[in-house]
Amino acid sequence: MKILTLNLHCFMEEDIDIKQKMITDIIIKEDIDVILLQEVAQNIDSKVLIDDIKEDNYGFNIVNRLKENNINYDYYYKVGNLAFDLYDEGIAILSKTKLSNKRFFYV
Repeated sequence: MKILTLNLHCFMEEDIDIKQKMITDIIIKEDIDVILLQEVAQNIDSKVLIDDIKEDNYGFNIVNRLKENNINYDYYYKVGNLAFDLYDEGIAILSKTKLSNKRFFYV
């Protein structure tokens, strides 16, 4: 099993589109099974799509890029904090197998 973990800086970096493509390319090339993402950002004012996931959710955009390459991942995201009074930041899990019994809690 291959696992990748990344701490993203998301919207605070330049060339977001290029960086998302780089991440997607590595996931495809290395055939990663599970991806764990930290500091996954989305604008607080963006439209909600599903549960906590908004239309510009950085991790969800990576999942959609993978779908464009006919590669499907189950996606789980939870907001953890407000960053710079602009972004929800949270954690995300992408898995080739269906995630079940998902539970989120603070330590």
